[in-house]
Amino acid sequence: MLFLDSLNQLYVYESQLSMLIRMTQTVSGAKQLLENKIFLRLIHCQFIDQRPDYSSLSEEDGGWFPSVVERYHQLFLPILRLVVCLLLSHPRHEDVASQVTESAPIDFFTCC
Repeated sequence: MLFLDSLNQLYVYESQLSMLIRMTQTVSGAKQLLENKIFLRLIHCQFIDQRPDYSSLSEEDGGWFPSVVERYHQLFLPILRLVVCLLLSHPRHEDVASQVTESAPIDFFTCC
């Protein structure tokens, strides 16, 4: 049952990020997200700081369960997509870039 709960949480997370990414496709949506400090909220996601150590990972046997790296990327890549979409759709992308760098810890950008 724990596996199904985790899977449901993943689906909810993916749906929420998908909705936020869709919001960034309009200038007004991008502005709303920035005004509500979306980056300050995202950096509090606990999984971001739990990056897998790529150097110590061995080749996993490719069973039906995704590797640790694949699972981390499944969670982290939508956040990167959101950042890129905000940069592309907001008319003052310098404001977006400054909000990202001001709100994120320095090691946030050393993910890979």
